[in-house]
Parts: sequence; C-alpha cells; structure tokens
Amino acid sequence: MNRIVGAVLALLAGSALIAGLITYAVSASAASRLPVAYDCQGSHHGQKRPSDVLLDCLSGNVIVKTPAWKNWTPASAQSSDATLLVNTCRPDCAAGHYRNYPASLTLYRVRTSHGTDYYTRMQLQYRHNGPRKYTYRWGTYPGASIPGWIGGP
Repeated sequence: MNRIVGAVLALLAGSALIAGLITYAVSASAASRLPVAYDCQGSHHGQKRPSDVLLDCLSGNVIVKTPAWKNWTPASAQSSDATLLVNTCRPDCAAGHYRNYPASLTLYRVRTSHGTDYYTRMQLQYRHNGPRKYTYRWGTYPGASIPGWIGGP
C-alpha cells in the first residue's frame, strides 16, 4: 500500500512539475509575442513601449511623449502619463514652439503581418478647452508608400 501511495505522490509531483514547465513555456512565448507599435519608419521598426509616438510623420510637429506605459499586453497598451506636444508653427513651423498637453494614449486592435503582432488602432485623449478624444488607425494613405497613423483632428 505504501508503494502505491508513494507512486501516486511521485506521479502527482511529476505532473505539477510538467504543468509548471508548460505554464512557463507558454508565458515566455506570449511575452516574446507582445505586439509592437509602428511609427514613421513604417512597418520596419516596431517598438514595444516607445518613448515617443509621432503623429505627423511629414513634419514632426505633433508628438506624444510616453515616458511610462501603464501596461503592454497582447490585447492593448495604455500610457496615462503621456504628454501631447503640438508645434504652434508661429511665425512658421521652424521657428514655432511646442505647446504641452497632459494626455493618455491607448493602443489596441492587434493584427499580424509577416509573423509580427502590431497594434492597428490608437486613441489619444487630452484636454484643450475641454476634453478631446481622437482615434487613429495604422494604414497607408492612397498613393503613399509608407504607412502611418491616420486620423485625429
């Protein structure tokens, strides 16, 4: 009887060890497959937890600084400690100054291309004469060759 109990306990311990290894392997695999966020360099240089997100790729006059991300998961990413910087372009954009607005940024709607998961939607919220919320999508304008964030004001 003691041999049977010992065999059962050994089997259970082995099962727990195997289950732990499987859980670790799955979580390690999921962590390496976290989505990336693309930027003005198109679909070539995706980043996880970027510190800057450029919304105006032609001139660089609209930037969201994201020093800390609240979370970055396979489904979405949030930064509630972001700052929206908008160039006043007065008297022109080269001589303009950036205005700062406290903001939050959310990335979501994950798609896969060439084995890379990436966020395809972005929501920007900030306050300027009241609350503002804009949604962007990752895509390519007709006639353009490099994709970027499309949407906003």
